[in-house]
Amino acid sequence: MEELVRQYVDFLIPIVEGIGATVIVVGAIVSFVTYVLSELRIRPASLRTCRLLLGPS
Repeated sequence: MEELVRQYVDFLIPIVEGIGATVIVVGAIVSFVTYVLSELRIRPASLRTCRLLLGPS
């Protein structure tokens, strides 16, 4: 039984790490796009807003 649990956990670790990395990348992309749109004056946003978007990722 312990071996089965160990295999299950070993299977889940890369999945959880992949999900975490995806969340970080998506957050960084959203923050970058917000910054670029703000600099181009397409969608005004303060630098603080961009930093707050980047913070959780």
